Amino acid sequence: MRALPVGDTALLVEVSSGEEAQALHAELLRRRAEGSLSVREIVPA
Repeated sequence: MRALPVGDTALLVEVSSGEEAQALHAELLRRRAEGSLSVREIVPA
């Protein structure tokens, strides 16, 4: 996993597989729902 800044307010996270991307997306959504992650958008790609 590699995290790269994109502009002033975004972050691009590179992962090695589609499965890892899906797992990360699910975890980020879970954390946002519980209130421990404050983000406006989460875009899986």
